Amino acid sequence: MNFETALDIVYQAMDVVNGQRPADQRASKTPDIILTGENGVLDSLGLVTLVLAVEQRVNAATGVEIDLTGHEAFAEDATSAQSPSSIAALIVKQVS
Repeated sequence: MNFETALDIVYQAMDVVNGQRPADQRASKTPDIILTGENGVLDSLGLVTLVLAVEQRVNAATGVEIDLTGHEAFAEDATSAQSPSSIAALIVKQVS
């Protein structure tokens, strides 16, 4: 899977999260928006929803089960799920 396809999957998952939030609290679909941590736009429920939606969409698209919350996924860098682009990079790494 290439980076652009992975980023599109993250954006699709963000649509799921945004559909559960009031209009004024929706996350913009930009590659470098901060999703988690200090200044992040998602609370813990939003992050869980995003991760599950991404994992399900990757599996549906590729048949590969990924784990974005597994120890290896976050071991290299604490910011690995801070933005859509960093999540897309994790997807590419796990699917390839």
